[in-house]
Formats: sequence, C-alpha cells, structure tokens
Amino acid sequence: MVLSPEECSTVADSVLALSDNWVQRAPFDFYTLGAATYLDGPWDGENYISERCSTRSLLMNNFFDLYHTIINVFQPVLGAVDFHPQLGLPGFHIFSAKPGNIMMNTTPVCAKAGGNIHQDFQYYAHNTLWSNYNKIDFDHPLSFTIPIAMPDKGSGLNIWKGLHRGKHTAQELSDLARLIPPEKINYRLGEMIWFDYNLLHQIAQQECLQGQDRRITLQGHGLRCDDVWFLYF
Repeated sequence: MVLSPEECSTVADSVLALSDNWVQRAPFDFYTLGAATYLDGPWDGENYISERCSTRSLLMNNFFDLYHTIINVFQPVLGAVDFHPQLGLPGFHIFSAKPGNIMMNTTPVCAKAGGNIHQDFQYYAHNTLWSNYNKIDFDHPLSFTIPIAMPDKGSGLNIWKGLHRGKHTAQELSDLARLIPPEKINYRLGEMIWFDYNLLHQIAQQECLQGQDRRITLQGHGLRCDDVWFLYF
C-alpha cells in the first residue's frame, strides 16, 4: 500500500481544488492534470511543452509528498529513480464532473464500455530525448497507476498476460483480445499497480460513474537510461 485512505482523500481534494487546470480529453467528463505523452507528446512538441511548463511546478508544489513517496517505493526495487527534468511529472486521469458542474453524461462512455485495449508505447514519442543517453533499456519500460478515488462500484484493469507485440501484430492483438476473456485486477485505494509496457490492458468495463462518483488515478511511466529510471507522464 503506497497511500492510506486518508492520504488518498487528501490527494483527491487537492486534485479537485486544481480543476481549473484540468484538460478535457473527450466530449464527456474525462480530464487529465499534467502533460500526458500519449495525448500531448512528443517531448519537444508545442502541446507537450506547454502542458509540461504550465503544470510541472504546480504539481510538484501541490503533491511534493506524493512524489517523494513514489521515489521511496521504487528505489528499493529499481535502484536509482528520478523524475526526468525535461518531461512532465506523473499526472492524473480524472473521470468526474468538474466541481460545481453537472455531469454531462451520468455514465461516461469510455468507462461504461471499457477503455481502449492497448499497450503503453509512450516512450516512442520521446526518442529524440532518449538519444542523448548512452544506454537505454527499451526492453523493459514500465507503467504504473495509483488509484486515488474510486466509484462506488469499484474500479479495475483488464489485462491479457499472454498477448504482446513480440508474438503478434497490432491487428492480431486487437482480434485476439476480443476473443480471449481478460483477467481483471481490482484496484484497491492507494495500492500501486505497475507492469511492463508490453502488457495488453484496458480500463475495466463495469465502471459507470453516477452522480458524485469519481475515478481519479495517478499515472506514470518509466524508462531506464544510463542506470537511472526516469519517471514521467
């Protein structure tokens, strides 16, 4: 357990207090807080630079203890860990109405139907940056999630352990994932889930937000460069 329920509540309150800085990512109540590679990248692109510059100090000032905790959790397992100075800090996915707003949809489409089935290849967007290092471990990038707030019906991740890009093409993966039932990992508040980028996964299907339900997760990725694991969003 990375965060206690009380600590999660404190972080969630801070995320909600920063709602003016949320970026809406869909025509329903899905937002991010922070520069997200898969939405804003590449690292030297105008959108990514804008989001990184506008939110990096904001996130560090408001979530310093949280980021310190993440480093402390990873260091005994990975060794040297740091946040990359030129990339966005791990940020937040938020499925929720903005404070004071009425939800546009009582059941956001992507949460109701399940998220996109995908693998995390975000690091590709930063290849120009990685070229500055002598030794980059492209075989073992990682992704991690910490549930900060969950809807009443719970929250989770569908995974397909046996399906990855090394064995199948992207189209084959998509077809197989629709034929093979996934394994579901149920999130527990404050408990980190982290995995290899090759893992095929999606937001679990039954997550339907109603009323004041919120689904807030801290999201991040990591790549080992010159013996240091750099974390980013």
